[in-house]
Amino acid sequence: MYTPKITGYATLVEVRIVLTLAQPAGTFPIAGTMTCLPRRMLLDTTDRDEVTAVIGGLLCEHQLLVEGPAAQFHAQVRDCAVGDLRLAHFKYGTAFTVKSQPLGRYVVNFTINGVSRIRHGRASAVAGSGQATVFSPRAESELTWTPETEVLSLVVPKTALEEHFRRLSGIGSGEIVFEPQVGADTAQLLRSLIGAALRASDGGLFDMPEAVSWQMRDAILTAMLLELRHDHSELLTSLRGSEAKRLCDAATSVMRRQLAIPASIPRIAAELGVSERSLQVSFRHELDTTPSARFKQLRLEAVHDALLRLRPEDSTVTQVASDVGGFFHLGRFAREYLAMFGEHPSATLHRQTG
Repeated sequence: MYTPKITGYATLVEVRIVLTLAQPAGTFPIAGTMTCLPRRMLLDTTDRDEVTAVIGGLLCEHQLLVEGPAAQFHAQVRDCAVGDLRLAHFKYGTAFTVKSQPLGRYVVNFTINGVSRIRHGRASAVAGSGQATVFSPRAESELTWTPETEVLSLVVPKTALEEHFRRLSGIGSGEIVFEPQVGADTAQLLRSLIGAALRASDGGLFDMPEAVSWQMRDAILTAMLLELRHDHSELLTSLRGSEAKRLCDAATSVMRRQLAIPASIPRIAAELGVSERSLQVSFRHELDTTPSARFKQLRLEAVHDALLRLRPEDSTVTQVASDVGGFFHLGRFAREYLAMFGEHPSATLHRQTG
C-alpha cells in the first residue's frame, strides 16, 4: 500500500504558484472549453429505486423526491477514483429534491450547469454555474436541483481529510466544519488539481500509477484545507506561518555557524531536510528576502562588528573580510559593505582612531 507523504507548507506554496499561473484567473477547469469530467459510467437509469440504492452506497441513505416531469427523469452518474477520493459527475434530467441523514464524509459539489440549492444543518447556500457547495459529515442535508443541473462531486472520506489535517498541522482536529458556499472565483488550486487528475486518468477510463494517484490525492486534500473556509482555517494559517518562521530560524542558525566558510544554499536546505525551493519560499514569505541575501547580510554584519572591535595595527580589512565573513573578492565585498553600512570597511576599522 502506498503511504502518502507531506513535505511541508513551503513546498505546497510552490505547488500553488505553479498551478495557479498555469490556469487563467477566474476560470473553472471543469466546465466550458476546459471540460474534462469523469467518463466511467456508474449509473444510467430511469429507475428511481436503483438511483437511491446506488447513490446511497456512494454517499448515504437518502430520500429522492422528483419534482419535475417523471418522464424526464434519467439519472446518469459517471465516476473516477483518485486514491481513496471519488469524483462523480451527476445529471438527472429533471428537477428534484434529496433529503438525507448526515453524510458521514466531506463532499464538495461543483455546479457545472443549472442551479443547486442546499440546506445543511442550520446553513443554506445556492450555487449557480461555476460555484460550489460543501457538505461536512455530521449535519442533515436537503438538496434541490433545477432540471438542467449538472454537478461534479468531490467525495472525501471523513478520516482521510482529518488525518491529512493532522499531518499538515501536527495536531488532531476532530470533525472539520466547512462554510457551505464557495464562489466561482475561489479555490482555483483545488479546481486545477481536480481537472489535472481527471485529465491524467482520461476521466477515470484508465488507472493512474498508484504513487501518482495518491500524490494527486494528497494535493487535492491540501488545497481543500487551504482554500475552502472552515472552522480550523485560522489555526492552520497560524501553524503554516510558524512552520515557515521555524524554518527561517533554523536556516539562519546554520548560516551563523558557517560565516567564514559559507555553505551553499542547496547544502543548507539539505542539512535541514527540505528542498531549496521550500527554503526560498519560506524566506520570501517570512523575511521578504532570499536565503542567499540573508546569508550575505549576516556575513557583512559579522565583518562590520569585527572591524569595530579591532585596531588597525592588529589587523587589515582583507584579513577580517576573509577570516570572519568568507569574502575573497575584495572589490565586490567593498561595494556591498558600502551599500549596507554607508561607509568603506577601512573607515570602520579606523573609526576609533580617527
